[in-house]
Amino acid sequence: MEDWTAVNQYDESYYSRGIQTGIVGRFVISLSRFMQTTRKAFRGTPGWVLEIGFGDGSFLEALARKGWDAYGIDISDEALEMARSKVGLSVMKGELLDCGMEESFFDVVVMRHVLEHITNPGETLVEIRRILKQNGTVYITVPNIDSIEACIAGDKWFHHDPEYHVTEYSPVTIRNALSMAGFKDARINHMLPEYRQTLTYSVLSRIGLDSVVSGRDVSLLKRLLVYILLPLGVIASYICSLVGRGGTIEVTARK
Repeated sequence: MEDWTAVNQYDESYYSRGIQTGIVGRFVISLSRFMQTTRKAFRGTPGWVLEIGFGDGSFLEALARKGWDAYGIDISDEALEMARSKVGLSVMKGELLDCGMEESFFDVVVMRHVLEHITNPGETLVEIRRILKQNGTVYITVPNIDSIEACIAGDKWFHHDPEYHVTEYSPVTIRNALSMAGFKDARINHMLPEYRQTLTYSVLSRIGLDSVVSGRDVSLLKRLLVYILLPLGVIASYICSLVGRGGTIEVTARK
């Protein structure tokens, strides 16, 4: 089976797509990281945590500063270079299924916006369960194909990214995948602070303003339209989450 390393190059151009600038962008990133690192899985006595696909390493660094023994694995040289500048991390290049990690070693395994990139998610989840301690937790975030914004935008949905996303998940399918891998007590949370702009972007793309979303069209009038719609879109996205149809879902389950 073709793996995710062979499909695309996760280099500087890929990671630059997700960079958020400005005061608001940095605040959202900081708030999201704080909320994620204070989830139930990371409360209590710090233990051993592995993040698969750690990006720039900021999330792992935040856990390391809280006393966790923080490990990371990623396929990208760019990610490793960014993460190695962080404090208290043990990171390596490779794929989980090829590493032969010790059984029942980690207290928590994290995959934030990674599972949708992997062509063999079932095998990956089984391996995660193997390396978790008994009652250990897997913590996953993925885009929600059953979200209202996905229904509005169709193939123009912000998270419909066929160049990189090879699988798509709904609350039902992610629960089923975890259950088939042997996990129990799956819990889903829709109330994440991240990606709250994507409902607005999805609506703009659906009405033919893709160039504004991509940044190709920077005309003043269209930029003003985004600035006017964005706050309304953020409010609407939280309403979608309240009714269980948010654009991104957070899932935890136990071994």
